[in-house]
Amino acid sequence: MKGDAFSTHEKSYLIQLIKANAPAEFVFMTKILSWIESGTNRPKSLEASVSEEYDLKDTEASMMRSGAVARMIELGLILREKSGREVTYYLTDLGEKVVNAEG
Repeated sequence: MKGDAFSTHEKSYLIQLIKANAPAEFVFMTKILSWIESGTNRPKSLEASVSEEYDLKDTEASMMRSGAVARMIELGLILREKSGREVTYYLTDLGEKVVNAEG
């Protein structure tokens, strides 16, 4: 896609680096992908899942969700669609491959 920060090859390489060197981050990313795939695809519902899964306060869950989602968008794992004030996340083909390979 035009304007992407990384090429497809670079994205795949970075995802493998995260998996190998930051396994907790990779697990967190795959949980987010699974939640989005199952319909938990809005900021507040994702924050609730993060809060419950990791026993965090709302503000901590919001920061974790926000940072992870931004990285995952840059890596081409998810897309963010905004309609008015509503934001919805969707898996990309690469995101589907990652979540299905781990699931």
